[in-house]
Amino acid sequence: MGAEIVDVGVASSERFAKSDELVRKHSYVVIPPYDDAQIIAGQATCGLEIIESLPGIDLVLAPVSGGGLLSGVAAAVKQLSPTTKVYGVEPS
Repeated sequence: MGAEIVDVGVASSERFAKSDELVRKHSYVVIPPYDDAQIIAGQATCGLEIIESLPGIDLVLAPVSGGGLLSGVAAAVKQLSPTTKVYGVEPS
């Protein structure tokens, strides 16, 4: 469909540097993966779906990573089910 895959290193700094380069070169718009109010609000739909699918759930585990998914899930879950515990988890 015309997409171009651009490989970069695994570090966030490398990805941000490459995206900055592509923005300057092509006037692209970067959609941040986290740390953005609209992204976090969108991620909250996962928390909404959890509570709708599992009413009465007492614990939700969400990945930490950049924090956007965890923030959104926690915001929605705690708003809809204040007694449900939400923990951020990472692989060891």
